[in-house]
Amino acid sequence: VAPSLEKSIYWNKKAAEQGNTTAMANYGGNIMTRAAMANGGRVDVVGKSAVPEALYWARKAVSLGYDDAVSLVSQVEALTTNTCANCEMRKDTTKKFSMCSQCKATAYCSKDCQIAHWRKGHKWDCIDKNGVKKSRN
Repeated sequence: VAPSLEKSIYWNKKAAEQGNTTAMANYGGNIMTRAAMANGGRVDVVGKSAVPEALYWARKAVSLGYDDAVSLVSQVEALTTNTCANCEMRKDTTKKFSMCSQCKATAYCSKDCQIAHWRKGHKWDCIDKNGVKKSRN
């Protein structure tokens, strides 16, 4: 049987929602892969970003004792914490970035960038503390 990313995403999400920590990490990795494939290698396209959801599930797996997800969390955080999600300014030692207060998965160099990024589509990518995305309806 040929492997299917969409089936893997479907079944890993179901298992993750039931508390399976391996599935949580797998689901996070799967949605990052799907986003990269759909967006020319980028996983952080505003309005289509997999980062907040992938980071939510990977962090949850780690918090429940699944140490194999630590590397996924580290890799995703390295992508997101050193660059402003809106203007793509790189963080240096003199500038302190703030994280989205809700998903804690995207960094901003200023309040203006945070507001602009929210309006561009982060509101659709952002995940609350319970893993819930805002509905587009």
